[in-house]
Amino acid sequence: EIVVDGKGRPGAEAVEEATWIERVTVEPPPDPLLVSTLGRGEADAIALAVRRHACLLIDERAGRRTARVIYRLHVRGSVGTLVLAKRRNLIPRIRPLLEDLQRQGYFLSRALIDAACREAGE
Repeated sequence: EIVVDGKGRPGAEAVEEATWIERVTVEPPPDPLLVSTLGRGEADAIALAVRRHACLLIDERAGRRTARVIYRLHVRGSVGTLVLAKRRNLIPRIRPLLEDLQRQGYFLSRALIDAACREAGE
């Protein structure tokens, strides 16, 4: 996931200190039309995924559609990533994590949380 400017935001310090996170500058910058439509973070993420032929972690709806339809990228959101982590036994449960995201202002409907938990075998 691309983080353009996270200073002062929840988790920013942990991201800054994490040695396992690869930091790259997207060069050349993405198409200006893409930036004006989606925003710099989403545009950079799509551009980097295209260059690396990588799966794209993105939650923003317009960005997901653009990545899938225009750039033919495989996309996954935060919820899908947590489901996959649970299936691979990397985390014990996803419900507490999803509910914590929801409490912190991340929009997740009760129906989505319940569906994700069913999919993860909870």
